[in-house]
Amino acid sequence: MRTFTVFRPNVPETHGVDRANEPDKPQFQGVVFDSGKCVIHWLTSSNSIAVFDSYDEMYRIHGHPEYGTIIKWDE
Repeated sequence: MRTFTVFRPNVPETHGVDRANEPDKPQFQGVVFDSGKCVIHWLTSSNSIAVFDSYDEMYRIHGHPEYGTIIKWDE
């Protein structure tokens, strides 16, 4: 099992206050289980949880390189 935290320093203001945290704060945390399933927990005011079949699937949807997405893997 691996855990990670995601930061997005360049989220556009059009996301609104309830859809993004400040650029220096994490947007969501995640875990990739040994089975390959990936779960993310949003740290924004919506505070939701989403389950994906894989990390790659999650990244295709939420990676957003245009937002400068940074993924910090925990040790």
